[in-house]
Amino acid sequence: MSDSKRGGTAATMRCWLVSVGEALPSDYPGVRLRRTGILSRLLADRGHTVIWWTSSFDHFQKRLRFSSDSTLKIDSRLTIRCLHGGGYKKNVSLARLYDHFSLGRKFHAQAPHEERPDIVLASLPTIELAYAACRFGRNAGVPVALDIRDLWPDSFLDVLPRMARSAAHLLLSPYAALTRSACRQVKAILSPTEDYLRWGLKCGGRQKSQLDKVFPFGYSANPPADREIEDAKAFWESRGISAGRDEFIVCFLGTLGRAFDLETVFEAAGI
Repeated sequence: MSDSKRGGTAATMRCWLVSVGEALPSDYPGVRLRRTGILSRLLADRGHTVIWWTSSFDHFQKRLRFSSDSTLKIDSRLTIRCLHGGGYKKNVSLARLYDHFSLGRKFHAQAPHEERPDIVLASLPTIELAYAACRFGRNAGVPVALDIRDLWPDSFLDVLPRMARSAAHLLLSPYAALTRSACRQVKAILSPTEDYLRWGLKCGGRQKSQLDKVFPFGYSANPPADREIEDAKAFWESRGISAGRDEFIVCFLGTLGRAFDLETVFEAAGI
């Protein structure tokens, strides 16, 4: 490991995080960081050197952060490498497929020229970046952990009519092969749930080891400031939701999509 310390103290590492589809610390003031963002900050604060490989495209806002490959120096310990894949307007589109292909190709080309990391944590999706990170780790002799956040490409089939799934399964076979290869090569498979972990182990044709773990989604340990809480209350009150109203409120936390069966919730509520 780099910068090893003697005398019983823990050694510091050079860590690579490979993950797209999250807010970056530089996106806007007070941004809420998610899984990779929280981890990047935690590792940097503990003295490790972190390079976060991600996309120049903001998936949620559907906007380009940069029009070319760019590097953000957040502080002395945390650097963000934004790869430019082109972006896309629709989640289900050929442009998105091309964007993901481009990100994987650029990581494959650029990663070998960087200072060798001690460990790599790659997220699935995307398939192309996850596979490229696993291939880099194999070639460079660097251990890679794979964090499975969505069941790509299997979840693609959920948005298709049942009659079209057989043909789609054949078309998606190259992606499935990349996913299986990634799951086979890594030192550890991580996931937010037991079901996702079992899926990853099955894809890799491997038995669960002591390194394969479930890490649920979490939040920053730093509570919001009093002003931020008051602003949030005002925001919801402007939309007719407040603590003073005697109503039964259902709150959905997540990204709305076809994978969620919200119709059953509406029926149960009598909407």
